[in-house]
Amino acid sequence: MGRTYWEDASNEILNSGDTADANIGARSLWDENTRQLSIDVEIYYHKEQNLFNRLTIALTESKIFGYQGGGSSNYEHNHVLRDLITGVSSGSWTGEKIDDITAGEWKTIHIDYTVDASIDIDNCELGIFLTEFTNSNILTGVKVHAKNDSTNSLSSNIFENIQANKKLKVYPN
Repeated sequence: MGRTYWEDASNEILNSGDTADANIGARSLWDENTRQLSIDVEIYYHKEQNLFNRLTIALTESKIFGYQGGGSSNYEHNHVLRDLITGVSSGSWTGEKIDDITAGEWKTIHIDYTVDASIDIDNCELGIFLTEFTNSNILTGVKVHAKNDSTNSLSSNIFENIQANKKLKVYPN
């Protein structure tokens, strides 16, 4: 589909009253000492699926300065794909397979991933998306920072830190 058709196509989807097939919630926890990234993904299915789905988690990094063809040697590269944490088998993209899908059901996936020392976790995000079995149609997706983030408005990590400090200062007023 050419970009001149995007607006009409998106308006048609938004005005159809149709709900998403599934919703995704995610949380990332970072351990600086081990460079271990702990990722929890929850999927809630609103609709039945014909076969199975695939979950893909991509690690991207921004603020990488380097050469850009036709530009300068100090170009800022953003959203650079560093790794497909799930989804690669024998050199092809496959995604984490999710079977036995029932409407009204929750699926929970936990993944531990060691981040390479050359990657600056402070500049990384996780792109998490769910596709149909053929990988051709993305059902839904979310993005979170790789270091201690959540799709919740108040992550449990922040809440625990506030409780531990037992004081909160908000200023300037």
